Amino acid sequence: MSKKGQATEAQLKRINSQIRTDLIEGARDLSAVCARRIRQIKMFEKQKELTGFLRLEFVRLETRLHRAKDFFDSFEKKLAHFNFFHFN
Repeated sequence: MSKKGQATEAQLKRINSQIRTDLIEGARDLSAVCARRIRQIKMFEKQKELTGFLRLEFVRLETRLHRAKDFFDSFEKKLAHFNFFHFN
């Protein structure tokens, strides 16, 4: 830091890059978890022993997980161009 409480432009770029990288990795990880759970739910849906109610619950959960996965995927793309701190 150049002065107390102030950062240089290079420091802010490095901080922005690290925050962006961490958030993008987190979004990718969450998207991957959703994708794994969707695959598992699809396997459960195919079981013949399921009642109509349970099958419907699995379909609803799968839908919510698809929405969450889509959100995390779009969030990751938006983060690629976002700066958290700006140099004045």
